[in-house]
Amino acid sequence: ELTVNAKVVSGTDVCVEGGAGTVTLTGGLANGAAVKMTDGTLVLSGAGEYDLRDGQSEIGTASTEALDARLVVDGGAEVTLGENPLFVGSWRNRVTNQKSVARLVVTNATICNVEQTLTSVADSSTNASICVGYRSEAVMEVHAGAVISNRLVVGGVYGSKINGNIKHGAVYQDGGSVTAFGSNSAHGLVIGSEQNANGYYELKGGDFTVLGILAVGYYGRGSFVQFGGTSHFAKPSHFSTWTTVDVGPISQGNGGNATMRFAGGKAKVDDDVRLVLTGGATNKGRSRVTVEEGAELDCGAGVIKLGAVHSNNNFGNTAFFAIRGGAVRAAGFFGGYNSSNPTCPLLNSVGFDGGTLVTSVNGSDIFMGTTSSAQLVTNVIVYAGGMTVDTDGKTGCGTVVPIRGAWGKGVSQISFVAKSGLVAAPVVDIDGDGVGAVAVAEFDSTSGTMTGIKVVNPGAGYTRATVTAWTESGTAFSDTWGRD
Repeated sequence: ELTVNAKVVSGTDVCVEGGAGTVTLTGGLANGAAVKMTDGTLVLSGAGEYDLRDGQSEIGTASTEALDARLVVDGGAEVTLGENPLFVGSWRNRVTNQKSVARLVVTNATICNVEQTLTSVADSSTNASICVGYRSEAVMEVHAGAVISNRLVVGGVYGSKINGNIKHGAVYQDGGSVTAFGSNSAHGLVIGSEQNANGYYELKGGDFTVLGILAVGYYGRGSFVQFGGTSHFAKPSHFSTWTTVDVGPISQGNGGNATMRFAGGKAKVDDDVRLVLTGGATNKGRSRVTVEEGAELDCGAGVIKLGAVHSNNNFGNTAFFAIRGGAVRAAGFFGGYNSSNPTCPLLNSVGFDGGTLVTSVNGSDIFMGTTSSAQLVTNVIVYAGGMTVDTDGKTGCGTVVPIRGAWGKGVSQISFVAKSGLVAAPVVDIDGDGVGAVAVAEFDSTSGTMTGIKVVNPGAGYTRATVTAWTESGTAFSDTWGRD
């Protein structure tokens, strides 16, 4: 154990290596310093300023053996960041056969980027980011009293398609306040940034805001899960046009897989922010959003878009929106299409198993939206729990899209094999000859265990289905039922 009460001078790196135990700094760090950790615990505490703007700090830099590094920021400490990234789970940790998790834990302290305009940050850059799971497994914990204002990349290298290495990141927030911000050319938050990467953001309490574009499942697998607290997706004042919440791959060839799960709390999407389930990869891009019991998703006067409009070969892509007991407010839904090849198949659906859709504008077709180029939603399915549409005083609302009860068979229950040692909830895929089946993995982030699988919408028209749960290391299980 070592405690340093003096301020560390400019240009001095703080290195914590194997066998160091716990090192506590209470006097601050001068500009130009950096933190380098391979093992042990470093605590930044007290009312001093820890200025990491001009140094590249790395938590978890081991190259030959699996070591657990832990950076704790608490006790009123103020950490300032700038253009240089803060890596949690550095690229130097290339251990693939042993378990190693780097952690950043923030309680009653502040981490703030002092260069928030980000005018020089390119779309493919990690600059000005807190990168969680950059090249190894990593977790950021956000607890009561924490205030974080910074660009975030969770799982992989932002905007890259680099194969190899472990790159799995997770953020667990149960209190405090997190603001992820971007620019016109740089996303505010990316979850599941690159191929073979897994990103996971879990909100149980506190406030979470994205100022700018959020991308879930950009190239890899990504999940945003809200059980409580409040989330807000907004357009920054320096954005010249509307922005988006992109669920699924956002351009041709990305091949992402995304889940956005609202299972509690309140979520607000501003009028000039579009919630987009893209399914926009060349082959089998997947996106799903669930709004479950007790959750509220308010999209204001905006529309919810199902599908991509900018890829050339949208083969096998799916965009499913599943409501089970929750409440959604929006102008409506509309189905995307491929402007270059409108005949390319894109499977989309909106499913209700209980829950309410509240219309927010007059005269809207609630399953075609209000945009002149909008396409009809392919499938609107109502299950046993029923569907409620609340016009909220609006007039002229309706739809030309057939609303159907479920037909044929659906996926009502999924057996599973418990899986431990995880940092993120597995992403659950359902492949088959029907439409609309959506399931999510139940995950205990405290113990790192998958505890079950919940079917949010059973889907319709299935005679066979294959269910696969994807973890950081591959598949937790895969099970097929139905005819050969």
